[in-house]
Amino acid sequence: MKQGGGKAKGAEFERQVCKSLSKWISGGRRDDLLWRSAMSGGRATLGLKEGVRRLAQSGDISAIGLEAHQLISVYSIECKFVKDLNIQGLVYGTKSGLIDHWGQACCEASSVGKLPMLVAKQNHKPPIVGLSRASYRDGGGPVRRRGLAQMREARLLVCPHEDLNVMFFNDMLNLPPEYLLWEYVGS
Repeated sequence: MKQGGGKAKGAEFERQVCKSLSKWISGGRRDDLLWRSAMSGGRATLGLKEGVRRLAQSGDISAIGLEAHQLISVYSIECKFVKDLNIQGLVYGTKSGLIDHWGQACCEASSVGKLPMLVAKQNHKPPIVGLSRASYRDGGGPVRRRGLAQMREARLLVCPHEDLNVMFFNDMLNLPPEYLLWEYVGS
């Protein structure tokens, strides 16, 4: 890969995720409800250093359409496209890039009182999404309980010590958005 190619690869992945999530929350009608945050979330990070919380620009993705504001008000979304997530490190107890990226997503989300969502892709593999246990909270209604069961069935990997639940990104996109979009009151 040529110099700086990783940055372009990451930016293109963020654009793809924005379009996919936009179609997901709009029922396939729109692909323009979400877009990359200023400085890939860096503006929110700089604001925190100055004591300013830029909630709308936390994470790598921001809402630019009204229909996307609920998603962004609940989740801080981080996107990573890397050569190797080293998922096997979770099994063997060695360093795992997935856990490193998840830790970053959790810190960012916590700093703005949101839930973390990590959309990650490794070369030549389909994208995955990491969600915290709080994303699976039972809201009490029958639709929510049915959704909870479908979300649990879609999980590939559960890391309770890291509060990380992983599924294929496309499996999440096949779930109705309301299964993940409920009012969340962060810290």
